Amino acid sequence: KELIADATSAYEKAVAMRKVAETTSNVDQAVELCGRECPDFILMDLVMPDCDGFELLDALSKQSISSKIIIMSGFDGRYLKIGQHFAEARGLSVFGLIRKPFRLHDLTGLLQEGFDITVHEKAS
Repeated sequence: KELIADATSAYEKAVAMRKVAETTSNVDQAVELCGRECPDFILMDLVMPDCDGFELLDALSKQSISSKIIIMSGFDGRYLKIGQHFAEARGLSVFGLIRKPFRLHDLTGLLQEGFDITVHEKAS
């Protein structure tokens, strides 16, 4: 199961090979879902419509969430590294960083590497 914070169609396509637990752009709902569903991983953006990813990371750490986290951002790599350090300083497990825009195969490759997932992309 996965939780996708601030999902777009690209994110949904990227995890179509597995059951997606939920998608949300709301911090409180994301934390509640993580506590209830215990997702294998959380795919999240550092910039979301109703909050920032740092707020979500802080809230997840307060709930002792053990899911692996993949952080995305359209900002430069330094911003991603700051997000990673912020999360890890709070005891969260950051599995990967992805800079947007990204190619679908970059994300699926990361998922295959970390979660032993076989991805079969459908022909268009």
